[in-house]
Amino acid sequence: MEKLKTLNRDHDSVLLQEIRGVKGLSDLLKSNLEMGINPTEDELLQRRDVFGANTYPRKKRKNILRFIFDACKDLTLIILMVAAAISLTLGMATEGVEEGWYEGGSIFLAVFLVILVSNQ
Repeated sequence: MEKLKTLNRDHDSVLLQEIRGVKGLSDLLKSNLEMGINPTEDELLQRRDVFGANTYPRKKRKNILRFIFDACKDLTLIILMVAAAISLTLGMATEGVEEGWYEGGSIFLAVFLVILVSNQ
């Protein structure tokens, strides 16, 4: 077992030759070069205990509010959101609510799309 740890950690080619190459490594791992490992339940559980599960930890998913919060740290997007708010306010004040929201709303939509695309 110690040889396996050293071989894995140090990538020592001299040690690999000392254990008779790939055949010796296969013997240390108690596997067969043609058939692989013994698929009995006990053997698999023992291997999992010794070597660990062959899985990656799952990443925690971010929700849309986290994306927006992270995007608020970008100066360009902050400037665009301020410009959108000003455009929305001025547009609705000068042209009325029904037609004044187009430009500011379009800028907000563009910022939202950038946030969605940049955090995928």
